Amino acid sequence: MFEIYVGATQNRSINTGGWGVVLIGGEGQWKKHNGSEEGATQPRMILRAAVEGLSKTEQGCEAKILSNNENLVQGIEDSQQRRANRDLWAQLDDLMSSRHVRAEYIARHKWLGEAQMLAKDATRG
Repeated sequence: MFEIYVGATQNRSINTGGWGVVLIGGEGQWKKHNGSEEGATQPRMILRAAVEGLSKTEQGCEAKILSNNENLVQGIEDSQQRRANRDLWAQLDDLMSSRHVRAEYIARHKWLGEAQMLAKDATRG
């Protein structure tokens, strides 16, 4: 089972969005990933974080995406809740189709905080 903690931010002063992921493997090992996109919003970056995190897992695995973003969690559970960023939703759907994925809303967690810091760091350049 993989746990994928995702965070995102938007730095309006430089018109850049950032994403961060902490990926925890079944053996307790962890990896961090982050990136940024010019002109991207926070909602787009939270989806990018989920896509990037899930893409680091193997097909057929079990994975849980953990986030404090209700729109992401609801969108994973119910496609009727999706409003924008259809390109990223399509990528996420493609990844989820070959994995056993569930999403969970969490308000606070050590690794969630770390993912959010990675997202902020990504917008600093």
